[in-house]
Amino acid sequence: MLPFEGRVLSQLQRYRQAPAVCGARPRTHRYHLEMAGRCQNRQQGRSQPAYLCGRVPTRLRFPVCLCGGETREVLDAGREGSAQQEGAPEHPGRRPDADYARRRLRCSTISGDVCVWKEHVLCRVVARAHTGPVFAMYTTLRDGLIVTGGKERPSKEGGAVKLWDQELRRCRAFRLETGQVTDCVRSVCRGKGKILVGTKNAEIIEVGEKNAACSVLVHGHVDGPIWGLATHPSRDFFLSAAEDGTVILWDIADKKMLNKVTLGLAARTVCYSPEGDMVAIGMKNGEFIVLLVSSLKIWGKKRDRRCPIHDIRFSPDSRFLAVGSSENSVDFYDLSLGPTLNRVSCCRDIPSFVIQMDFSADSRYLQVSTGCYKRHVYEVPSGRHLLDPAAIDRITWATWTSILGNEVLGIWSRHAEKADINCACVSHSGISLVTGDDFGMVKLFDFPCPEKFAKHKRFLGHSPHVTNIRFTSGDRHVVSAGGDDCSLFVWRCVHTPH
Repeated sequence: MLPFEGRVLSQLQRYRQAPAVCGARPRTHRYHLEMAGRCQNRQQGRSQPAYLCGRVPTRLRFPVCLCGGETREVLDAGREGSAQQEGAPEHPGRRPDADYARRRLRCSTISGDVCVWKEHVLCRVVARAHTGPVFAMYTTLRDGLIVTGGKERPSKEGGAVKLWDQELRRCRAFRLETGQVTDCVRSVCRGKGKILVGTKNAEIIEVGEKNAACSVLVHGHVDGPIWGLATHPSRDFFLSAAEDGTVILWDIADKKMLNKVTLGLAARTVCYSPEGDMVAIGMKNGEFIVLLVSSLKIWGKKRDRRCPIHDIRFSPDSRFLAVGSSENSVDFYDLSLGPTLNRVSCCRDIPSFVIQMDFSADSRYLQVSTGCYKRHVYEVPSGRHLLDPAAIDRITWATWTSILGNEVLGIWSRHAEKADINCACVSHSGISLVTGDDFGMVKLFDFPCPEKFAKHKRFLGHSPHVTNIRFTSGDRHVVSAGGDDCSLFVWRCVHTPH
């Protein structure tokens, strides 16, 4: 939209109808809307979309959402033109009062008003349908009732979700009582006596029409890619950390969120201690925090760097904490000295920023994968660079999350570039390796795979990119984190003989 006086470009993208009216065929042409006064002229053709001309009332200049009886329209200001779908055929079970809804087009605005159109004429304006912008509207064709969702503080008279009659004259407001304030709704859907509500907090809430009872069906991270991922050493739990400043504890068996910690700053990495009683979280501002799992209280925190912490690791003997950052360094902290988190040493000669880190089984060595795609091994806690290849080959690693090294040479495909593979993880049994790449694929390899272009299995689900991946305890599941989709996928491992 162009917010100029007397000139607003509105672009409409019309999505397919709900299941009740599916089967509508998209037309091959486009409709463009042109408004002047109280009228809306429709032009058919393939030319550029028309502008809204003339003196348009202020409340109509910034439409947010459109819905109609036969199609559901959502404004898309990033695309040119608008696509129109044909109406669905008549349904034998449709009530007569639904015909009123089918002949109307409703347009919500950023000021909270809802405009009702009949063909190309503006019939009336429902002023202040919500106190804030109306982001979502849904029309049920069988009874003509309309659900709106927007930004509105819960009160006795109002709520973020409202159910209207077909004339938009009477409504019933629903307050989303889920234990926290929910005042911004982004999506709504209605069917079988229930209303599904998608919120700005990445939640899907189910609301009963009769008793207004609310239950949260889905939780999630609000914004930004999910970078941090850690699985519990003995239970089917895992942690996720994202740039929305939250760390969430998930239960794989019950498929639900167990707890949530709001840090206030973007989180980049998270790690469990070997006993599972402590959690370390690396932040984007260079700070790291250590929490007690039992109470989720801060045990200690420190900030010795000013750049993002890319990886953080407990040593297998739980004595040292290694913190790798974008400042081409790895800092070692002695946890036995208490929550003051005194730095005892660091690795200084790292050629680039840290990508992944892994401790050896005896806690004496640390392998570091760097941004220049070179793998280095350092002594703990002195930070001395180990250069002897024979000594490196004799090291047994407690974990393996590195994408570099002869042991994982086969994960790189024939046409892959260095930045295409983002993460890797070896199973606890040491026989399998999973990777995540920039193409949204999760790949399963045998470990080790020292030969180039190793055979593997591919699994699709994520959109680009897969940012992190981990095996759970007992290798029963694999958890992968997405970047652009902000999603967490749990894959069940099926063990089959070779």
